[in-house]
Parts: sequence; structure tokens; C-alpha cells
Amino acid sequence: PPRSTLFPYTTLFRSAGFGLGSGGDEVWLENSSGTQLDYVKIPAMPVETTSYCRMPDGSATWQIANTVTRGTSNKP
Repeated sequence: PPRSTLFPYTTLFRSAGFGLGSGGDEVWLENSSGTQLDYVKIPAMPVETTSYCRMPDGSATWQIANTVTRGTSNKP
């Protein structure tokens, strides 16, 4: 749902076969019937301490942020 938090932390998921490429990737969310709910194409991240997020939270606008805000509101 809008304004909710989902933070797959790739270091923890690599052993399960899940990870996002720092050179760019694609992510989509589906419901239990397979209907796509959201999609985003992630660009290459310039440095490890950046993230790609909706800014402001819940908006349709995505941007590279200089702060990783795992579990909290997105910040530039």
C-alpha cells in the first residue's frame, strides 16, 4: 500500500538467490494472483551509500537519494 515500507536488504537475501544489481535492475511487486501492482527500473547507483526511492514517500516520483533510510521515511 502507499506509504508503506518494504526494504529487501540484499546482503541478507543473497544466500536465498535474491539481490539487486548496483549497475541497474528492475523490480516489480505482484499480488497472490500474479497481477503486477508496481514496477520500477532502477538505474545504476553511483556509490554504495545511495538508494533509489520515491521522493516524497508515496509519490510517483523516483530519484537517487544520498541517504539510505532503511525502515524510515525517505530523505534526499
